[in-house]
Amino acid sequence: MNNKERLEQTKMNLIEATIKLMEQKDNPLEVVSREIAREAGCNPAMINYCFGSREHLIYAVFEKLYKDYQNSQEVATLIEEHLKPKDFLKKVYFQGAKFLTKNYNFAQALGGFMLLKRDLGDSLSYQYVHEHYKGTRSIEDCKLIAYELSVMMHLIVCRKEDFKNSFGIDVSNDDELKRIINMRVDLLLCDVD
Repeated sequence: MNNKERLEQTKMNLIEATIKLMEQKDNPLEVVSREIAREAGCNPAMINYCFGSREHLIYAVFEKLYKDYQNSQEVATLIEEHLKPKDFLKKVYFQGAKFLTKNYNFAQALGGFMLLKRDLGDSLSYQYVHEHYKGTRSIEDCKLIAYELSVMMHLIVCRKEDFKNSFGIDVSNDDELKRIINMRVDLLLCDVD
């Protein structure tokens, strides 16, 4: 095995170790770099070497899980429906929020990274926001709206108990989750004439 292959194997070992450890903990913030490295069978410095930080590693884990989810039949069915961009976003954010709810430990661990360190232009929904506005809004506006949508979804899941206690919205209930996501998408995506 050459150096490049060993590095890729180390990255996969770190990702798999992080998944395993985060699934075992009630509080994902308790999963520390030393523990991840020990489980992966490598030096803790490899986390920074391969990913830049523990937070970036956790984000890479989330991206892997989310890409696996995006390749699922559930999402493929949404794409095949050929919905209007706004309707597609409502459905995909609903599915995404359900995914985050099922993977709550990862959603909770990623909160700070998603809000404070993630690239502001890095959004899967940007193309649909841009398509919705059909050139009537700038690229920057569309990126901002897409970012606000993704942050909103993440906050709804991470603060699910607060939403239940303060607003009476139980996001673990599909109908209530769908209602709040539809409301937020409608607020951020104005109808285009």
